Amino acid sequence: MKTSMTYITALVAVAGWLAPIHSIAADGAKTTKPAENKPDAMKVATDGFDAMRSIHDARVAIFDGDPKVCAEMLDKASASLAKASKDEAVAKVKGDMIPIDGSMALSDTFVPSAEKAAHIAKANEHFKAGNAKKGLDELKLGEIDVNFSRVLMPLKETETRLAAATSLSKEHKFYEANLALKAAEDGIILDSVSLLDFPNAAGTAKVAPETDTKTEKK
Repeated sequence: MKTSMTYITALVAVAGWLAPIHSIAADGAKTTKPAENKPDAMKVATDGFDAMRSIHDARVAIFDGDPKVCAEMLDKASASLAKASKDEAVAKVKGDMIPIDGSMALSDTFVPSAEKAAHIAKANEHFKAGNAKKGLDELKLGEIDVNFSRVLMPLKETETRLAAATSLSKEHKFYEANLALKAAEDGIILDSVSLLDFPNAAGTAKVAPETDTKTEKK
């Protein structure tokens, strides 16, 4: 399983390191609890992302009336999902969910300054070199609060729905197959972890309530 980590550009979020960060998540994921292992919290499984992308492509093929391409995409999704399920390079979240996409963003309390921009530039150098810990340490030196928004995919549910869609498509029940694939896409949730903890006015670390956000698919 390939993994990917994001870094931030001066004063704005987003970009990729090693493999590109793909954006299939809706905006608006809210901050949750601080990440226990902050560098590892930034890792995402590109095999899982590839599986979800193939699932979407299979739905497009159904709408286009192309059963051959649909079958190819379903096979591709199954292969990618199998890799994602067996590889332990990316830690599972909340049971059997794995992060398949993500982006780092400056907190809404960020106030731009030349000094902070310098810290961000140095942090990006560390992220691009593959050293997440040094990157986060640099951001902490600049007191730059950042969150990592993740797209989480439930492995077992996705496997079950993909298997059902594959079986239905072989029976030429494409309407039902599309519903199974849609359910797989709708199973994705968004959450966000705080990568750096700074004390509030009372001297205690900030911890926002944990929230999940379902993605909305049309």
